[in-house]
Formats: sequence, structure tokens, C-alpha cells
Amino acid sequence: NFGDYAYVGGWQGPQRKIVGAGTVNTVINDMDNKRVLMCAPEAPEVLFMDYGVGQLTGGKTHVDMDPVFAKNLHVDKDHPIKIFVQLEGDCNGVYVTNKSANGFDVIELNGGTSNVSFSWSVVGNRANEVYTYSNGKTRVSDYASERFGTAPPYIKPKTRSGVESEIQVESITTSSVNQ
Repeated sequence: NFGDYAYVGGWQGPQRKIVGAGTVNTVINDMDNKRVLMCAPEAPEVLFMDYGVGQLTGGKTHVDMDPVFAKNLHVDKDHPIKIFVQLEGDCNGVYVTNKSANGFDVIELNGGTSNVSFSWSVVGNRANEVYTYSNGKTRVSDYASERFGTAPPYIKPKTRSGVESEIQVESITTSSVNQ
């Protein structure tokens, strides 16, 4: 059985919620009310994302981040925040400056003075957390710096009677039709 396991909770590098083979999905209804899957994007880093809309006024604007989102980001020279802007009207183009976890500026190129609306998305590394236990000991996650964290070992599948399955996944390899 391919990908027939999931770990729930525990420490494997940083604190984990769910780790397993396969994809992360949610179930929705299609136009015929049949249940279909939506897949979550996955990345080699522990990232948080946010989205919004903005409006240039006289060719510039400042966008404030949601304070709850900003509080939970780790932004520094090694972990810059990534901001993507999609213009929704005609102008000279824009650039993003003064980026921080708290916000950013969008400025029209060539001294433009447009009043164009835009959509934006932001991706940033999740801030580390400190877990303090009742015995006073602490443990710090490494969310901010993790990239391709170490996966836990495969679990040997069990049959319903509790006897190990004859088929065990020892490793998974990937291939691409584009290679």
C-alpha cells in the first residue's frame, strides 16, 4: 500500500502536526455536488502566506500587513519576505520597496501617478516557537531556517489482524514525464 501512513504530532526537527506520504487535501463539492479534492501547495520551507488588494494613489501606496500574520513571521536578510503584485489596470509598472513583516510600499515606475488597483500575495518564513513544559524545560522549533527537513522513517503496514503486511514500502523515488 503506497503512502499508507501518517504521523500525527511530535518532534521531527520542528514541532509537527501531521507528517506522511502523499498530499494534503480537502474535500469540496463540484458543480454536480460530487466530492472532489483540492490539494494544498507544499514547499521545502515552513511558510505562511497572505493575500490582499491595494490601490495606487498618485503612483504609490503603503500596504500594512495583518498584525497577527506579521507577528508570526521571521524576516531578516537570510529569510526575506517575498511579495508579488498583479496590476489590474494600465500604468508604467510598479516595484515593491521598504519590505518588512509589517508592510511594504508599491511605487509606480518612471515617476508615474496612476491610481491603479492591484492584487498582492506575500510569502514569508514562519517564526520559531518556544515550547515551555510544566517541568520548566523548553524546546525551540526551527521553523524559520528549515529547508527540506528530515522525514521520519516509514511505518511498516499492518493488516487488520495486526500481522505485518507482506508488502512494505522501503523507499519512494520520483520521476517526471518531462525529464
